[in-house]
Amino acid sequence: ATFFAALDHVKDIHKNCKSLLRTHHQRAGLELMDVMAMHQESAFERLCRWVQAECRALGDADTPEVPPHLHQATMTLRGRPVLFKYCAEEVASQRHNA
Repeated sequence: ATFFAALDHVKDIHKNCKSLLRTHHQRAGLELMDVMAMHQESAFERLCRWVQAECRALGDADTPEVPPHLHQATMTLRGRPVLFKYCAEEVASQRHNA
């Protein structure tokens, strides 16, 4: 839950930086937007790797149940189609191997 709150916070900071672009603090706004974009991308990549690992672990379980955090993670990744596709491919692979 903390991870998703932090990810939302980064997104909010990124949005707030856009208002700096309309003021005389444009340079600061651009620098903050770049940093927040890097943090956001890194977080999405980590989330994707985590989802893939969780899907592998579910494939090993006798009675796999999807935990709420895994569901939330996949819903979050829908905003990143390429990363979401990687996770969907992992799910398909695990189903195929089951």
